[in-house]
Amino acid sequence: MFDQATIDFAQARADRDAGMASALQHAESDCIDWPDKAYAFLADFARYQSHFCGYEVTAASHACPTFPQPVNERAWGGIYTRAQREGLMVKDGCGVHPKRHASICTRYRSMVFVGGAA
Repeated sequence: MFDQATIDFAQARADRDAGMASALQHAESDCIDWPDKAYAFLADFARYQSHFCGYEVTAASHACPTFPQPVNERAWGGIYTRAQREGLMVKDGCGVHPKRHASICTRYRSMVFVGGAA
């Protein structure tokens, strides 16, 4: 059992950041400009979706035959972090992932929504 007082949150954040960087590097080794392509894909998605979860972006990318898929979907984590940092989207609650035993996932609100699907 963990007590919050015993968890090293600074180390946990550092491990998270290292994991995201590793996944992005792996994706980029397969497709040299994958991070930029993924960010552009996410930005376009956010223009037409006011609220969304990450699995919806991933599903849309799979439906696009010309979009290069990363070896590991965890590569998207670094893209979401960048998008939040640059003001493209903000965390806005929780959703339920339909393919991961209804686990809780982050819901985002688009800051660049121009219309379309609600």
